[in-house]
Amino acid sequence: MTRRTTLALIFADAVDRQLREFLAELRTGSPLYALIEYHMGFDTGQAPRAAKRTRPILLLSVTQSLGGDVSAVLPVAAAVELLHNAALVFDDIQDRATLRRGRPAVWRRCGAAQALNVGVALQAAVHLAATAAAAAGLPAERALAASEELGLCTLRLAEGQYLDLSYRQGQRPSIDEYMRMCAAKTASLLASASYLGAVLAGREDRAEPARRLGYHLGMYLQIEDDLAGIWGDGAEMGKEAADLEGRHKTLPLLYAFQSPDAPPELAALEERYYGDGPLRAAEVAELRRYATELGGRAYAAEMGAFHRDLALRALEELAAGRPDLLALLDDLAISLAAPA
Repeated sequence: MTRRTTLALIFADAVDRQLREFLAELRTGSPLYALIEYHMGFDTGQAPRAAKRTRPILLLSVTQSLGGDVSAVLPVAAAVELLHNAALVFDDIQDRATLRRGRPAVWRRCGAAQALNVGVALQAAVHLAATAAAAAGLPAERALAASEELGLCTLRLAEGQYLDLSYRQGQRPSIDEYMRMCAAKTASLLASASYLGAVLAGREDRAEPARRLGYHLGMYLQIEDDLAGIWGDGAEMGKEAADLEGRHKTLPLLYAFQSPDAPPELAALEERYYGDGPLRAAEVAELRRYATELGGRAYAAEMGAFHRDLALRALEELAAGRPDLLALLDDLAISLAAPA
């Protein structure tokens, strides 16, 4: 995202304060909480600007624009961010990713076994935070609905990660199967966040376009991540651009593998990609070249633009009669309006 509105920054700061206060209430003498704060970026005493807080900002923006009480919904926004961070802990362990937000991933700091405890603790905190919204003024039935939605979303995230790992262990997905994996692994939490923004505002009549907004935004961001994972600047992203080295099944590469114009040399590389053992630097470079020359990069950009346009359409539908929603979500709209 190129810039953020004042309101988006206010929401991000409010979520950070809520998270700090909530984690402080949970804290015991266990060193586990220091690891949680490290992963969340709260160990430095400064706001973790590398953490975009996109999901809770989306929830709070929809809530406010539809006339809801943001202060009552804030604990649920914090719960959404906790769930996102729990998923990141597990992803980094499973991907063996060494960097998160520009510094060592938590499993590199404490080992994979202890990092699993960090992820489990964050998942438990999700539902504690969601139900705490009732004490902040949210009707109890809405707090319960939020906890249920986040529980279902946790299952979708696990299903998506299961598919992701399966595809790295020899299964060869079609592009449609891969997109279903993206829908579960990435788009589901953004869809839930946007949906809850409407439901918790008491605007169930706007819940369906709200969910579509989050879903298509999530698909767009995942495809952008696919492109960055092959051609991106690792220093700028705060993590390695190492999807090929990690044998991730990403959209540009799958398109190249399934191209009718793929040469025999790529078929041999595909066998290596689905096999065992580290890939050589020359093989990674060849895969990157084929993903470009066979149209994988262009196809992914086209699909990203498709979901970006559908997200904008849902945003316009959601904003019917409330043009201020477009301004409140300006930081998301800038990202969506940018060329893929």
